Amino acid sequence: MLFLHPFNLAPCSLLITQAQAATGDWIASVAWGFWLLAAVLGLVAFRLLYVGMLRDNPKGKRRCGKCWYDMTGVPGLTCPECGRRHEAEQALQRRRRRRPITAAAISLLLLAFAVSWTPRIAERGIVGSVPGVIIAAAAVIGDTSDAALLNELSNRIPWRGTSSGNFDALTRWLVKIPVSRRLRNFDTTALLRTVELGGQSPMCSLDSTPRGLGPSLKIASWLAERSKEPPNLLATGLENPDPQTRLFILSCLSFNIRLTPDIADRVVAELASEHPENRDAAFLVVEQISWAFAHQTDMVSRFLLAHDLPLNVLLKLGDPGTAKLLALIDHPTRDFDALMELSTASSVPPGTVERLAAHAKSAITPTRRKWSIYAASKLAPAHPTVAQAAIELAQSDPDADVRHSALTSFTQSSVTRSRLTTELVRALTDPADHVRSFAAWQLGELGTFAASALNALDAVSNDPVPRVADAAIKSARQIRSAVADSSPTPPTSSK
Repeated sequence: MLFLHPFNLAPCSLLITQAQAATGDWIASVAWGFWLLAAVLGLVAFRLLYVGMLRDNPKGKRRCGKCWYDMTGVPGLTCPECGRRHEAEQALQRRRRRRPITAAAISLLLLAFAVSWTPRIAERGIVGSVPGVIIAAAAVIGDTSDAALLNELSNRIPWRGTSSGNFDALTRWLVKIPVSRRLRNFDTTALLRTVELGGQSPMCSLDSTPRGLGPSLKIASWLAERSKEPPNLLATGLENPDPQTRLFILSCLSFNIRLTPDIADRVVAELASEHPENRDAAFLVVEQISWAFAHQTDMVSRFLLAHDLPLNVLLKLGDPGTAKLLALIDHPTRDFDALMELSTASSVPPGTVERLAAHAKSAITPTRRKWSIYAASKLAPAHPTVAQAAIELAQSDPDADVRHSALTSFTQSSVTRSRLTTELVRALTDPADHVRSFAAWQLGELGTFAASALNALDAVSNDPVPRVADAAIKSARQIRSAVADSSPTPPTSSK
């Protein structure tokens, strides 16, 4: 009784746990011995099975099926020894089965199987040693509220990647049934009500997902990655009426890059959700896998405008997104953002540059004209339409900033040096001092090609604005130095 004293229970349980761990380690270290013993037992069992089932062959002799008396030469089908009457001649040609030996063989086979599985059980436990197809079949029939069977299957695969863990084809087919059922019907609000009544914590300890839902999310995500197919199983959770469950589904979908159009439609539908966290999660999926949402450009654009979000996502949607950006250059509040995003595009649909160049000349506000020519020159600096629009704005636009931006775009175009020099010399007389300063500085960068502009630069060197005069003086000096360096050196006479 002293051994069962409450103060002795903890040390005893600790000793038992340590003993189990030590036994498991020992079994794992000598696993080859168990496999060898199982092989020996299996060979003996098969030998006994042969003796009990196949060895005693009549080999053409007539024998009684009850007492096995040799009836060779005995007329008829009645045994003279025990009196049994047989129905047909084939009944006298049966093999003799020795049931005790057969039962011993089957027992040895079961023992060999148990011995071979001992290291596996010691390493994984009894439940962990059950084949996955059996657990999946049991989960199809029924599972506990916290998904104990699905949790056992999820523990056999990694959370991310496919480096370890595997399911055979039958297990993958079976496990989809309970996973899809749980993703469609899981209700986090019911789980929270259970907790309020004194239940367990609603969240798993490892991945912060609700108990009962985490294993299904893990298996569905893994199957989507493993099979290299669209995550249709995972997306079935978007049909769940519970918004919290859909939130977890969206979080997992952001890691999948193979979204089909129907899944993308369900994600976009969450952008109109009344739950802000679901909208944010859906928008994250759109940002991560933008190319899959090209057919939903209008909906994505409306969401961006309604929530005043950056428009760079539209560029990721491809040509439809770029076309939507081009349509927004006349927007009353987001025109500047649209033009700035267009200037960073790597490729645009045909006609975009021409549309920007025409908009630069016809836009009402100076800001739109300025950034339209800037975006057009960034997209296609060598385009003749861009150069023509830039020179028209630089010559006649009433806003000084627009003229300055247009002149900058013109210098980046593929016009000839002589035409560029002519336009820069004309800009030296512009009313705005920052335009004159830029033109003077840019002429110096042309070097010998701007030699014809020296007189104009000398005249501007007396400009009342110091920075304009300084730029003209430095550029004139730079051009003269370049001309002197390029002149041929006279030959020296040898004595």
